[in-house]
Amino acid sequence: MKQILFLLILAGVCYVIFWGGAVKVLYKADIKPQDLISSIASKVEDANFVPEIATARREFNYTNKSSLSLIKENLFLTYDPDLCFALVDLAYSSNAPEAENLIKDYLNMFALPEDKSKILGLLSAYKDKQTMKILLSLYENNSLDKANLLNILANYHTPEVAQLINKETSNPNQLIAQMASQLVATFKDQEWYKEGFTFLNNDNAITKQQNDAINDKINMTDYMGE
Repeated sequence: MKQILFLLILAGVCYVIFWGGAVKVLYKADIKPQDLISSIASKVEDANFVPEIATARREFNYTNKSSLSLIKENLFLTYDPDLCFALVDLAYSSNAPEAENLIKDYLNMFALPEDKSKILGLLSAYKDKQTMKILLSLYENNSLDKANLLNILANYHTPEVAQLINKETSNPNQLIAQMASQLVATFKDQEWYKEGFTFLNNDNAITKQQNDAINDKINMTDYMGE
């Protein structure tokens, strides 16, 4: 009994020392403990949460705002894909404002698949809203292999991606249509996918005819696979 009482007292002392001290630090920083807990809980519970900018990307710091442009102008004159990509990688990973334009310039300059695949690898390394917007833009502009882009975009459980996947089940390119149909088969019962057709515009809601057509493609793919 004395041992149990001792453990209870010890636990109470530890709680007062550590939690009480933590609360004071949070209040000094103008952060309410309950808000912090709620924020952490919401991120943990929501597996589909996509931040505006991934925490792994840090702001690119330089004293002269033209520094990156000067480096780019001279580096791109070498026409060396490895050197140019190194700059793109550094700029994008550091969240430099010029990063998106650097990606476009790189893709316009280097057309070989092995060079373009570096951009795919870079963009697939991060998951945030800015990256998703760039991926969607590249998809619409046919800047990179669409099958690979669609596969990467499927990691973003957003209304825009849900609508894109559904639309691409009717793509004339059979490879893309088949991949989209397989993605539909994977996601069609998940809430984020179903909500994607009503979140932006009710007129975009998937119809019974569309759903039947998608299921027909899925069934045919399964049949051919056997």
